[in-house]
Amino acid sequence: MMKKYVMAVGIGFLLSAQSAFAHTHMTGSSPEDGAVIETETTEISVQFDTPIEESGVITITDANGQDVPVEEITTGDGELIATLASPLENGDFDAEWNIIGEDGHEMEGSFSFTIAIAEEAVEENTEASSEEAVMEEEPEEVATETTDSETQEENQRNPIVVPASIGLLTLAAAGGAIFFMRRKK
Repeated sequence: MMKKYVMAVGIGFLLSAQSAFAHTHMTGSSPEDGAVIETETTEISVQFDTPIEESGVITITDANGQDVPVEEITTGDGELIATLASPLENGDFDAEWNIIGEDGHEMEGSFSFTIAIAEEAVEENTEASSEEAVMEEEPEEVATETTDSETQEENQRNPIVVPASIGLLTLAAAGGAIFFMRRKK
């Protein structure tokens, strides 16, 4: 009878360890970490390996630490998408994300990228923007270009550490229980 009890407890521990595998992890981003983008960018996205809650947030900051205006944040199918109010100017940017995964755990991380649109393309866009501003009679501010580079470490843990630790503890508990059961006989 005691063997069945120990076996049931051991199986219970092993099955409960499966929840540790359910943590949501970032699988990619657009732009990718460290990427140099040479086209207009109005959307930043982060992809995850499981569905995420709708409460996700992305904050984009420039090299001066100023927040970039985000028009809308949407989630769907394991992806967090930030639609920007206007295309990003040349410079270095950091994107920090914070989500609640399918298992209810809060996860966060960051990645960096650089916008480096050729000067000719920037001038054409500036001229077009100036013409639109004159037509709308609203002045448009032009962001200053910076070359300072900031790097942030991604806030990710090794996904195998927690499940492996739980598995080792479960095996140790089962071994201890078997040792004490045999000792009593």
